[in-house]
Amino acid sequence: MRVIGGKAKGRKLKVPKGSLVRPTSDRVKEAMFNVLAAKLLHSKVLDLFAGVGSLGIEALSRGAEKAVFVEKNPFVAKFLKFNLKEVGFEDKALVLVEDVEKALNRMLRKKENFSLIFLDPPYKISWERLERILDRTFLLLDEDGLVVLEHPAKKKIEKDNIFKQKVYGDTALSFFRILR
Repeated sequence: MRVIGGKAKGRKLKVPKGSLVRPTSDRVKEAMFNVLAAKLLHSKVLDLFAGVGSLGIEALSRGAEKAVFVEKNPFVAKFLKFNLKEVGFEDKALVLVEDVEKALNRMLRKKENFSLIFLDPPYKISWERLERILDRTFLLLDEDGLVVLEHPAKKKIEKDNIFKQKVYGDTALSFFRILR
């Protein structure tokens, strides 16, 4: 796995062996960031189910100002922290090692907001939990913010605020914005 664009382009990211993480393919990541290009500069990013930080690090590499990473698994979070240090973005990042829903609830209480939120949950997550998490992310978006959900292509997401969906093999990207 590597950073595919921006300041850290070409830098490799360390990934634990086994099936603890499901890295986003370069093809999917490139397509995602092509859609987001104009949104990245000086953005504040939230990377949920962050794994080793691939999406948030890519955003920082392409001009995001700050990123908050939420990863529940302490072992995987060590790889995330290592990767941030290796690419030189640790001063622009906050890593929260906790459950996504607990982190979201705390951020909502603090009235935090983000211009870009990545959701790359485990593919086995229940639809009820995913919908609950997705609905909370909309409450954290600033006025013209976006949420990007990576999910199995066979899972159809139907929400009024989807403005774009793309399918790449077994993977789909759904892009959401707040309806006003």
